[in-house]
Amino acid sequence: MKKNLLTAALSLALSLNVIGAWAEDNTGSNESATINPTYYVNAPRFVRPLVEKWIGEYQKSNPEAHFAIAQTAAGKKKSSVSVILQEKTEVTPGAKTVFFAQYAILPVTSKDSQAEKVLAKKSLNTKSLKKLFFVGDDVEEADNKDKTLEQVVVYAGNSNGSLAAPFASYYGEQADNFRGKRISGDDFYLNSAIAEDPKGVTFNALPNVYDLQSRQLKDNLAVLPIDAGQEFKTSVSSLDNLIGVLENTHVKGIPVEKIGFSYTNNRTIDAFVSWILSQGTGYNHQFGLLKLSEKEVAQESTKVDQYTAQK
Repeated sequence: MKKNLLTAALSLALSLNVIGAWAEDNTGSNESATINPTYYVNAPRFVRPLVEKWIGEYQKSNPEAHFAIAQTAAGKKKSSVSVILQEKTEVTPGAKTVFFAQYAILPVTSKDSQAEKVLAKKSLNTKSLKKLFFVGDDVEEADNKDKTLEQVVVYAGNSNGSLAAPFASYYGEQADNFRGKRISGDDFYLNSAIAEDPKGVTFNALPNVYDLQSRQLKDNLAVLPIDAGQEFKTSVSSLDNLIGVLENTHVKGIPVEKIGFSYTNNRTIDAFVSWILSQGTGYNHQFGLLKLSEKEVAQESTKVDQYTAQK
């Protein structure tokens, strides 16, 4: 009798454990299904403040949507959204691309540097800028009596998210044709590289060249003397004036490229991108980027709508 009671008790305990384990497993899976994932955005440093602003503003009305900037190398590889810097950028097969702004690239050097003094005597047009930054025909250079190239050292980025490729493309060159030295890491560090070399010259996006608070050129930088007309020359001292000129005028020698997101089909990301195009682009100027035209915004919005309809 006692043996039977003991067996029954053990069976009941085992059954309760099994039921409890089943309940815990199913509760856990249900919770996992309802937790909203975080979508990481891989972006170069010059656009991160704008993306962070978008994330903060969007989540005020969409608290269930979680986006964040990818900070680590591993996080960047696993990012759901990647920022691309050119319309012709190769993207992952099956990914879609939606552009949200334009950015401009300025050639710069350190203020009061040897390079600034040498180049201050020049009036650099597109041809001379190309000659300054890129390796050209050896015979032509040998015959050239201009010693400027010996008095400056070009610094260019060397990472996947660098502006080197779009800058070179603007001048009809490949990124491996730059003169001088290549710097790994984010293009933000190009400013540090030329600060340490009196001969250093480089190029960078407006948010890396201007102080976004004062809206003036960063104290330690000087824009190279570009032969692009008086309107451009007088606008360079003010970020907002320069943005106005670049949005309304084609300035020779200054690359202006579209910037956008690349991502695979996802309803949450689509909604975020749609919000950016309808509301978020109002912050573009604040963070040193140019706006797309109304026609271009409409075209990009149509892309998102089409992607959503295909799901």
